[in-house]
Amino acid sequence: MDQIFRAKQDDNPIDANRMREQVSQLRRKVDELAELVISPNPPISSDTPRPEIRQFIRTVLKLRANRRSIFGADLFGEASWDMLLELYDAEFSGRRVSVSSLCFASGVPQTTALRWISVLEREGQIKRIPDSRDGRRYFIELTEPARAALHRTFVALKFPET
Repeated sequence: MDQIFRAKQDDNPIDANRMREQVSQLRRKVDELAELVISPNPPISSDTPRPEIRQFIRTVLKLRANRRSIFGADLFGEASWDMLLELYDAEFSGRRVSVSSLCFASGVPQTTALRWISVLEREGQIKRIPDSRDGRRYFIELTEPARAALHRTFVALKFPET
């Protein structure tokens, strides 16, 4: 029996990085669905980047997640940038991002992600918003200066009109 179990394990090795990324994607989807039901925030206003910029940001996030799954999370480290991109993308749809979801989106261990959240908060890039339904949970949002800086970053790129 042990030989059968070992053979099955050998046939299907577990890729921890791939599994971590899949959990992260699932967590994002769950948060998106939850926000469709309870989102008090309207989608990002019309004077912000065009839809093609949102698509570009989504592509960048997917590329970075794919890169992490192939090369591993340790080789490339920009957890704070991944967090800012995730929050900026969330604003397009009015989706709120919890602390735990932002930790997953960063692609680094939770303790490291929490340290980066503290740094970004201290630097005035993000703010924590208590969840009115659950006193144990916080949402993370971009501050206005961070939002404006991200907007300038992406609007400066030349995209074809859709």
